[in-house]
Amino acid sequence: MPPTTHVAFAQMGAHRIGMWFDKAVQGAPSEDVALEYMELAILRWPLCGRGLPVEYDSELMDRAKRLAPSAAPPIAPSFTAIPPAPPPPPAAVVPASQPKSDGAIALNDQLDQMVKGIEGLTGQMATFGRRLDATHSKLDNVSNKVGGLETKVKDMEAGSSMRPKTKEEKDKTIRCNKCGQIGHREADCPN
Repeated sequence: MPPTTHVAFAQMGAHRIGMWFDKAVQGAPSEDVALEYMELAILRWPLCGRGLPVEYDSELMDRAKRLAPSAAPPIAPSFTAIPPAPPPPPAAVVPASQPKSDGAIALNDQLDQMVKGIEGLTGQMATFGRRLDATHSKLDNVSNKVGGLETKVKDMEAGSSMRPKTKEEKDKTIRCNKCGQIGHREADCPN
């Protein structure tokens, strides 16, 4: 099959994944809840591996709200480009003699949670990739089998070496139910 055969399918799939992601982020009160919802839908959903879930499942979102580790500030859903991160501050900004403020500790904890969430999503995307590769392999196998069947059907339609066998030709390979010998039927048994 030419590579352009699956372009429309890929575009439709990407659009559905984007819509599903956007609905999940809009319905989640915090980033932790959105990540928990996606993890539930991707890894723990009862129909895991059988396509995308519905665009928004309120019961699954309620479960994600109960299971989310903490409530972080709400996140803004969008598919716009993420601005580049500012360069990390030099190590000498906070002298070793000064303790970190509560705000810096909280910010550090939030950053750690975000990194863990991104790592989890990266793992989930790798799982998606492996499943998609396996699905493509299965589709290729089915396509090859269908192609072989198409050839056989065309041969049958053309009548090439697929004529029906006569009774004598069939009797050469049949086993008698009465005596057990090959070459005749029970009705024609000489014994």
